[in-house]
Amino acid sequence: MISSHLLSWYDQQGRSLPWRRESSAYELWLCEIIMQQTQVATGIDYWYRMLKVFPSVADLAAASIDQVLSEWAGLGYYRRAHQLHKAAIIIHEQGHFPLNHAQWLKLPGVGPYTASALASYLFKDPIAAIDGNANRVYSRLFDLPLPVDKAEGKQAIQALGNDSIDKDRPGDFNQAIMDLGSQICKGKKPACDQCPVSTYCLARERSSIHLRPVKSVKITVKKAHWAFMLVTHQGKIAVTNRNNQGIWPGLVTLPASQPENGQPLLWSCNHALTHMQLHITIHEAQLSDLNDSITWVDINELSELAWPQPFTRWLREFKYI
Repeated sequence: MISSHLLSWYDQQGRSLPWRRESSAYELWLCEIIMQQTQVATGIDYWYRMLKVFPSVADLAAASIDQVLSEWAGLGYYRRAHQLHKAAIIIHEQGHFPLNHAQWLKLPGVGPYTASALASYLFKDPIAAIDGNANRVYSRLFDLPLPVDKAEGKQAIQALGNDSIDKDRPGDFNQAIMDLGSQICKGKKPACDQCPVSTYCLARERSSIHLRPVKSVKITVKKAHWAFMLVTHQGKIAVTNRNNQGIWPGLVTLPASQPENGQPLLWSCNHALTHMQLHITIHEAQLSDLNDSITWVDINELSELAWPQPFTRWLREFKYI
């Protein structure tokens, strides 16, 4: 059986991650939200950091969104932080964490993958958690010709996963699939000779590994130039809050600039997002260049604000923090 070979490999070769020890529902939920769109090495540090500042769901619910965003700063995909905070308030008001898969799905920021993962870890529900790694593993194991980003393909992958999952250790099985995808069944150059279930892999048997998974849509990465201005006055710097706008909702940035007006360039960087390649520039400007939607912040207090990652780089390079 696939499950016995996979779990045997997982017990010996699976990644040693801190939340895989005896973790509470809060710790596991926090981990799953952080790990969405985040590399494990980065996510571990933020997981420890968030647990230190917000050791319980009550602490997280009692915090302001600005406090949460400040601790989240640099992790990206900031809507996750907003949804995490909203969900914490709901959980705290209910007095308990969700008790089943359906209840997890009702929380902000919890989609099918996260709900399935948590249900398998906490309640031993035999539901396959399908992320990018699982898509790749299942589509190769069963040589699935359907696009995994279309409804029919998603349904097929979910069914294959549910049929394959170990009923006694569903949580470990889901973790094992993720580890297999990240360590062995990689998108490019999969290590088939090290795979514990290679003898069951139809794509390997049919020499179609390079064709799986099938995807119907290729991501188009747009390029954009975003310019900002640095205005200082009496030991303070002008900043603006993006509220719920765009890619950095609720974070602080410098005010938008019009560099074509002759403002000198102070700093620039490139910042890659999933669908966008940003070229960010910061220009020196005057009081007269500002509009009304700014806040003056003491230079010594800049480190207390929630900045997007590119601005944190700039603040460090210019010794503001």
